[in-house]
Amino acid sequence: MGRKSPPPVARPTGGRRIVELGKDLLILLLLCSAAILAWQTPMASRFKGWVAGPEQEEVAPALERSQPLEPYAVAVRNSLGLYGASYDAVGVERAFERLAPFFGEALTAAGGGRTLAEEEWQERLARPGAYCVFQSPLPMELLAGWLSEEGETALAGQAGALLLSWGGQEMELCWRDGEVYYAARTAVAYEGYLEPVLEEFSPNGAAYAGALAGSEEVFGRLESDVLVGMTAPQAAAYTAASPDFLGDSGALEQLLSALAFQSGAAYTDASGGLAINEGGDRLRISPTGTVTFYAGEEERYHVPGSEETVPVLEAALAAGDLLYRVAGPWRGEGEYVLTGAEAVEGGWQLTFHTRLAGVPVITGEEGWCARFVVSGRQIRTFAVQVRGYTAARGNFAVPPERLAAAAMGALSQAGGRLMLAYTDGGGTLSAGWVARD
Repeated sequence: MGRKSPPPVARPTGGRRIVELGKDLLILLLLCSAAILAWQTPMASRFKGWVAGPEQEEVAPALERSQPLEPYAVAVRNSLGLYGASYDAVGVERAFERLAPFFGEALTAAGGGRTLAEEEWQERLARPGAYCVFQSPLPMELLAGWLSEEGETALAGQAGALLLSWGGQEMELCWRDGEVYYAARTAVAYEGYLEPVLEEFSPNGAAYAGALAGSEEVFGRLESDVLVGMTAPQAAAYTAASPDFLGDSGALEQLLSALAFQSGAAYTDASGGLAINEGGDRLRISPTGTVTFYAGEEERYHVPGSEETVPVLEAALAAGDLLYRVAGPWRGEGEYVLTGAEAVEGGWQLTFHTRLAGVPVITGEEGWCARFVVSGRQIRTFAVQVRGYTAARGNFAVPPERLAAAAMGALSQAGGRLMLAYTDGGGTLSAGWVARD
């Protein structure tokens, strides 16, 4: 049986073909537009979440940059040797960023502490672990709150240095408060947890003064945990100046706006500075750029919270935020570091210092750049020395710790702690070793 021939189909002419192609193109454009509009709807957003890869979650840093609680020296001992970083903002920050969570966990997981002899402290410095030293002792509850999410610790007192030390069987959290040493067991795991992080650090020739004292007697004049680098640290040159709030109306307006004061109420006081009284609150601006405040009946700088007595962490955060509002726009290369928290009636007195590239700055006679009193859920008083720092050419020739330790022998009142610091006396800063009690 023969196959049937297909019915004849009329072939479109050239003009007809162009019309059909135009229709197809128009339909395609309409479909694309509809798809784009649909992709922007809420339902499509959910769909995109199903088919897209997981987004990178933004994790809040353990230490807020606007509120640094950072040591000036960090050390790590692992199976290869000792790594140490001091007076180096980048090196210390990178190391402490890795180690801070472990210190925070150790503080919250530690049991009751006991005192150590200095020989026991040195023995623990020689074990695998991590060490950091702060510019001044700080309350344990502040360190725990800042370095961990848990925020609470059973340890009382304060610490100027923290040490995580692995004894082979258990982890200990050790700390120093002045010349007294302490240790407490902590639940931080070592093998497979802290150990791999410590092994990331390569030894760089750093050593503790106590370990060097056996071969060079001069290091015996220093406290055993003073970190000594292989080479002398570098101190870049800086110049310092205060803003002219009395002569620069724009700077004055910016300052008063940040502090919520009205410029129209300002008058010149007996010292030649500016004074403003509003609602019992008093603000003073000296010719040298020092800003002081005394609270009246208003709660101008309220510290949020429900507890009647403000916790030290909340007080420190509030003081630091206000410090950056007062002095931040003019600080230049300087960074502010919390260096003291002392309990006062109904609250806390917080002290801040400036650092330049990781090196502490001694400002004025007291050394600090700002001091706040937080009490009764408000900032009652503060004094801020507003200073701006600009990098200059060159570096200071800083002698190595060995020579500085030898010079300390001639100072009868010198303590055994050596610290590199800038001295801000106006104009170009000077840099050198400072003997601390």
